[in-house]
Amino acid sequence: MKLISTFFCLLLFPNLIFAQKDRLELNFTYEHLQPSDQYEAWKTIALSYYRFPSKKFNYHFFAYGISREEKAMIFATGLTRDWSERFYTRSGFSLGSRSEFTPQYRLDQDFNFKLLKKQNLVFTVGATYINYFNEHESIVLFGGPMYYYKRWNFVYNYHHVTNDPGKVRSYTHILSAGLGEDKKSWIYLTGSFGTQAYLATYLAEPENVDQKNHNLILNYRRWLTEKQGFWLETSYLKIEEGYEKYGISLGYFHSF
Repeated sequence: MKLISTFFCLLLFPNLIFAQKDRLELNFTYEHLQPSDQYEAWKTIALSYYRFPSKKFNYHFFAYGISREEKAMIFATGLTRDWSERFYTRSGFSLGSRSEFTPQYRLDQDFNFKLLKKQNLVFTVGATYINYFNEHESIVLFGGPMYYYKRWNFVYNYHHVTNDPGKVRSYTHILSAGLGEDKKSWIYLTGSFGTQAYLATYLAEPENVDQKNHNLILNYRRWLTEKQGFWLETSYLKIEEGYEKYGISLGYFHSF
């Protein structure tokens, strides 16, 4: 079973600190795994469209083409709605083509509360449900604060995952710091650590698998003009008694 990446939630719920304008994004990701004699390189191409009909409502569509041991597609959509000056929600839905590592379908929902006088502290709680093409399913409960200070923002998020069959539980801590200015540049450093656990039903006698892991992502986004620019991302993931993964992504965005 290929478990969901914690950071896929960031794809369904994109960071809207960037300019809230209609835009298209295209990016390519290459990931090298070690030991390389056991794993092929992973490649992903993604096309994203963001639409902002008003300041209180926006939606987006994503399409991913993924090449690993097998090829697959994921289609996702989501929307964000401001209900008041201090409360907004984000909803996401995705479908995947049949493979070991894509969801048959996935549902995401979170609730966001703006706190303090300047509303520069946001507390988020939410949940994700994932149904895979085999007998596995996952429920993720998550929450944590985001704090804005001048050109900085800081995020902490905790994810608690329950995987069935077996009701096997795991957790992830995510920390992120960003520095930048809209229409100029942003740089983000994101790290996570925790466990991934599930019941290995493919064995003759199913048993629990529990592996520690840690992840590091550095993302740089640069505007070349007022409406277009590029972003570059590097990543590292280590799963104990599993594999190491080194990734690089290059993307282009254009606003309307």
